[in-house]
Amino acid sequence: QHKLALEGHTDDVLSIAFSPDGRTLASGSRDRTVRLWDVGTGDLKQTFEGHRQGVTCLAFSPDGRTLASGSWDNYIQLREAHTGKLLRTLDKHTDGVRSVAFSPDGRTLASGSYDQTVRLWDADTGDLKQTLEGHTDFVRSAVFSPDGRMLASGSYDQTVRLWDAKTGQPLQTLEGHTNGILSVAFSPDGSTLASGSYDGTIRLWDADAGEHKLTLEADMDYVNSVAFSPDGSTLVSGGYVNTILFYADTLRLWDAKTGQPLQTLRGHRSAVASVVFSLDGRMLASGSYDKTIQVWELVPATPPVEPSQPTMPAEEPSQLEGDLNANSASEPAQLEGDLNADGVVNIQDLVLVASQFGQSGQHAADINEDGVVNIQDLVLVAGAFETTAN
Repeated sequence: QHKLALEGHTDDVLSIAFSPDGRTLASGSRDRTVRLWDVGTGDLKQTFEGHRQGVTCLAFSPDGRTLASGSWDNYIQLREAHTGKLLRTLDKHTDGVRSVAFSPDGRTLASGSYDQTVRLWDADTGDLKQTLEGHTDFVRSAVFSPDGRMLASGSYDQTVRLWDAKTGQPLQTLEGHTNGILSVAFSPDGSTLASGSYDGTIRLWDADAGEHKLTLEADMDYVNSVAFSPDGSTLVSGGYVNTILFYADTLRLWDAKTGQPLQTLRGHRSAVASVVFSLDGRMLASGSYDKTIQVWELVPATPPVEPSQPTMPAEEPSQLEGDLNANSASEPAQLEGDLNADGVVNIQDLVLVASQFGQSGQHAADINEDGVVNIQDLVLVAGAFETTAN
């Protein structure tokens, strides 16, 4: 369910990050600013300036006190998250910084850069601890494993590299993508690594063995960002589809175990650059080249209900058209188009259909049963809305 649309940036939103308590969302933009938003109200709390080029990446420290930002200006800035006070500037990269991530204990900051390196910094002093070399092209993404023992980096050289986070020694190189890698993410238990690529796919890897597990065909031109839900059950991906039909953005939820697509969320008007879950898993945020951030409130799925004996005559259908939870056998008759089964066809049902545009196969929002959720289904629900209103 859509919650908020945050507007205020004057150029592409390139990175977003939730504070550990989930109350604040930070966004970095090509407009060279970092903005802090109140997730509860959508109000803009603060704007930080200081980078000389676009802000490409953000990360809160685990205790929420420090916010790190990286930029195409080659610099990383560390600020007090609540006041915006600049604590220190890290200046050892020789090209744009594209990724920043704190270790789970908050003592180390990792950064990935267009200078083809991953650098490890002392988060308290700002001292450079190590430089990890091995990639042969831009490093686009770098993340720590949940236990802090491993670091993964994704590069335009089409590889994911795994490193010992303490010694900096290379552990494995994962190959299989056919174009540059834009994002990497560990599952919460550290067993799986996801990588999104310019080749339009997401690959899931066994993080310990380095073996390929699954390939998710995202049906998009490129996958900009991937993230696991805190319980590890869901993977979200954001990217871009070059299309003149409907929206050009793609924000999708996947079953992290099976790789099956679960849902497509619509709301942006251009490519999705960054996706992130809140730590409690109740919210999902996406930043886009359309200059906005969308915040989605995630409602836990209703557990499946065992089928009961039908009470309707055998010649009657067991499920009404548009009956989302298939309980018509024991419930009063449901209005056609009442997708959320609240007893009335209204704007909420229109929103449900619109949010599921493009989904194919059997689906409750496919009112006319033509195999795809599209504008025709929206028209049918709108018609039912008007009928009931009159």
